[in-house]
Amino acid sequence: MAFDSPDRTPMDEPPTQSTHPDPVSAPESINPVPSIEDDVLDLDAEFETDNAWMPTTAWLSGPRGLLLGLGLGVVVTLGASFALGSRKPAAQPAVAAAEQPAATTSNPQAPSGSEQPVTIATAEVAPVSRTIEATGTIEAQELVPVQPPSTGLRVVRLLTDEGQVVQRGQLLAVVDDSVLRAQLGQAQAEAMEDEAALAELRAGSRPEEITQAEAVVNQAIAGVKRAKADLALSRVRVARNQSLADDGAISRDRLEEVITRARSDEAALEQAQARLAEAQQRRNQIRAGNRREDIAQAEARLFQAQGKIRQLAVQLQNARVLAPALGVVVKRNVTVGDVTANNQPLFQIAAVGKLELHLKVPETQLRGIQPGQPVQAVIDATKRVVQGRVREIDPVVDPQSRQATVKVELASAPGLRTGMFLRAAIGVSAGRGLAIPAKAVLPQPDGTAIAYRLNPDNTVTASRIEVGKVMADGRVEVRSGIEPGQGVVVKGAPYLKDGDRVRVMPN
Repeated sequence: MAFDSPDRTPMDEPPTQSTHPDPVSAPESINPVPSIEDDVLDLDAEFETDNAWMPTTAWLSGPRGLLLGLGLGVVVTLGASFALGSRKPAAQPAVAAAEQPAATTSNPQAPSGSEQPVTIATAEVAPVSRTIEATGTIEAQELVPVQPPSTGLRVVRLLTDEGQVVQRGQLLAVVDDSVLRAQLGQAQAEAMEDEAALAELRAGSRPEEITQAEAVVNQAIAGVKRAKADLALSRVRVARNQSLADDGAISRDRLEEVITRARSDEAALEQAQARLAEAQQRRNQIRAGNRREDIAQAEARLFQAQGKIRQLAVQLQNARVLAPALGVVVKRNVTVGDVTANNQPLFQIAAVGKLELHLKVPETQLRGIQPGQPVQAVIDATKRVVQGRVREIDPVVDPQSRQATVKVELASAPGLRTGMFLRAAIGVSAGRGLAIPAKAVLPQPDGTAIAYRLNPDNTVTASRIEVGKVMADGRVEVRSGIEPGQGVVVKGAPYLKDGDRVRVMPN
């Protein structure tokens, strides 16, 4: 398998057969070839990784960002190598190559000057945290509606608007409460009347009331006596006039008048007797006192009047529309002059501490996400990190984008507002994977990467690898191309090509 490798400097060419019969007789004016070990650059600065486990940009995350960073490091290293080589005399590489014996190119035990000095690291199994990266916006987990205090009330003043932060109990709007005040006054007057009636029943009859009732009975008795006397006299007159009429002494009309008067006296007697019975009953009732039934009815009327007063008082108090919780006004459904209705809340408030992040995740990655998994999000505007946990996964997948909404409950943090854009990473698992130093990875022009494996004969083999997660300790995950326990070249890797012999230097 052929791999692209960086161009080698003249000092990397293998030694050739010397043209001088005696290597010792080489001209003394030619400087000796410096060791390539002097040109091995420390690539630590080129492959430092961020301690944060979540990338800051989505397009540079994962293997693509790693390979791009490694490629930039290789370009800088090769530029330094070319600069070092350009400072040497032009005739020096050729003369030096001519003075080297030709046998060194094929002799496995060649002198140390033909070996590349490198450092080696062993591919080891290490814990790897798996994450899914996504973006989303902050939404209110719970919207608290502010209902009108009563129907039919006109809004006269608004004290807040959308986007404002309100405190619990803060006045939001005022409605016209004149009708409620009038109803409350009327209910209070009715309750006073019912209370007085109940007190009278509970107090019982007074002595003067009993005396008055006795007097009424006596008057009724006297009236009955007078009616009886009048009726008796009328009957005597009827009998006398009947006899005279039979003798022809008086006319028939005169007799009818006397009979009619007698009938009137009979009716008057009946009325007097009825008044006497009523007066006696009233007297007896006053003497016996009020019944329990009458007192219970009076108490019920009073309780009803008091309940109506409390109801109107609550409505009057609620006429000052207050915020039920601390939060942000996300919607205002009323303007000055509107009349309140039961089916239309005046405001909607997003309660503080009840914000959540709605992430858009491809359906192919949903099986790795479960409620309760940790989430680390970054506010795109302020770069502040916010922690959270997966609350639930929307069961509906968008048929157009093939994405589902993952709802993340966010921890309380200052500055969070609905509608903010956040980048987040969901920790889906913490497994184990093979890891090598990031400096051992060499990106290729086709977007892939290679690493040089150390063979038992101190030669190296270029292996195409697949990189994965970038770790916080400067290592990267290798998903294929390297086996556990194999040694890979770290420092000096950009100078190598497949099959080169190396000399392992201490780390």
